Amino acid sequence: MPPRLRPRQQLPDNDSTANYFVYHGRENQAIPHDVTHVKVHSSVRRIWDYTFYHRTSLLVVILNDGLEEIGRCAFRQCLSLLRINIPNSVKKIDEGGFHSCFLLETVTLGSGLKDIGPNAFCRCTSLISIRIPNSVRTIQGVAFSDCRNLTAVTMGRRVSWIGAAAFSHCSSLEEIVIPNLVKEIEPSTFFRCSRLRTVNLGNRVESISFYAFRECTSLVRIVIPCSVGYVSENAFQSCANLEHMVFGDEIENFVSCDAMQEWWNSGVHERSLPTFMFLVQRSIPRRFPGISMISSAKILIHEKLGRIPTVAGDSLAAYFDTIHSEISAYENFMLQSSTMFPNQFGLDYYCLVLNILSFL
Repeated sequence: MPPRLRPRQQLPDNDSTANYFVYHGRENQAIPHDVTHVKVHSSVRRIWDYTFYHRTSLLVVILNDGLEEIGRCAFRQCLSLLRINIPNSVKKIDEGGFHSCFLLETVTLGSGLKDIGPNAFCRCTSLISIRIPNSVRTIQGVAFSDCRNLTAVTMGRRVSWIGAAAFSHCSSLEEIVIPNLVKEIEPSTFFRCSRLRTVNLGNRVESISFYAFRECTSLVRIVIPCSVGYVSENAFQSCANLEHMVFGDEIENFVSCDAMQEWWNSGVHERSLPTFMFLVQRSIPRRFPGISMISSAKILIHEKLGRIPTVAGDSLAAYFDTIHSEISAYENFMLQSSTMFPNQFGLDYYCLVLNILSFL
């Protein structure tokens, strides 16, 4: 939990009444612990690691044109910092640069920035929106994780890498557009983005890793582009409302009965079994309508089991006979799958069939 913070103070960056501390970029320069206003000298090219770490009274920072790099944890836990303007000359924000700046509401990223480091803005819980400029190539892992009030992210078109868990726990984020240069959705990238409703994947995405969209409980529909060749079976785990998954034309052809049979026979499933199972699971209800009987039977059995405590003692025997009959029918239908599914998908491995059916 973030520590108790003092009330926000709305101060202009050019507050003429403030006594500014001038940072000259010397690695051993002493920084007052109670500093409130900072100007970075025009000669500074890099702010050293941990320079302003845990300066909890720091309100205003004016960065100089000509600055090229913000060091590791340089402004971490600056608990009173409200906004920061990154000059166009800055190329890199290192790991944890602004980690846990809980009151940081406004971040303006300059047009020369190329790399946003790991944890750079992690736990900036007051940050509402961020615009990633077109100059940015990489957004490292956990860069914006746990920015709980972040509702809008505008992604620059040249972003080619978004690291693992980069936007995880951004529980207010509603929409994301993945640039076309991104080839992989890394593990847990959007894990627990509980309000995420709209996801537009770029046309060069090749793989969606495990837990990429786990617990995105507001996600209802997603389009999987033709470029995708691998989807982890856990990529959309616990997306309770995900009802519509639209595949591109090439993937639609890929999951046809003949294509599945050919893929299985050629042994590709041995290299990418999670994708095979994922596509089969999503395809089964359309290609085998009778499968709904399994799901219906399962629901009925669970409902009957749940009502046992309400059944009178003299009726229990007959009630258990009914449950036994339902379970027998369910088991028989499952057993028949070993002969039904080879004709549908070329699946001749019984245990795998049952594993695929277990999602119902």
